[in-house]
Amino acid sequence: MFKIHRFQNTLTTVWSGGTTSQLFIFPLESVFAERNFDFRISTATIDVEESNFTPLPIYNRLLAVLEGNLEIIHQGKYSKKLQKFENDRFHGSWQSSSKGEVRDFNVIYNDNFELKFSQREISEPIFLQKQSEFFLLLILNKSIEIEGFKLNLYDLIEVEKENILLPKGLNFFQIELSRI
Repeated sequence: MFKIHRFQNTLTTVWSGGTTSQLFIFPLESVFAERNFDFRISTATIDVEESNFTPLPIYNRLLAVLEGNLEIIHQGKYSKKLQKFENDRFHGSWQSSSKGEVRDFNVIYNDNFELKFSQREISEPIFLQKQSEFFLLLILNKSIEIEGFKLNLYDLIEVEKENILLPKGLNFFQIELSRI
């Protein structure tokens, strides 16, 4: 089985550069603002040309572009230009900023977890094996059916069984989080 976390039902809040929509947080009773979570998965908009990222000193971060182009700047480290589906990993203690108006995807996780992340597109139906404690898929298709359920853009699937049958044409981010 799997759980569907519908993008249309997300908790959306305002931050200094736009909005953020929380798709998943663990433990489930955690509150992002209290920084008492192990990991959080979200999308965000950056609605200003230049923005500063919220410091998150005890977390690691992955940011991937969903719509638009972004230059991410890590003061004293490096800068990187990201296009659609490209990503960057960095530590939340870094002074980070960006240039460009985008919608992005975020995984914020503490040192108790290891993250595996990839963007995939399926050309033929396949069974995908669950290989981590938390195995999640972010849907990148406008609309698609998986095992009889209609899914829409940015819906998140939390896979709970050993494998899942994925249809031809599915485009998705694969997110695997395992305790270290």
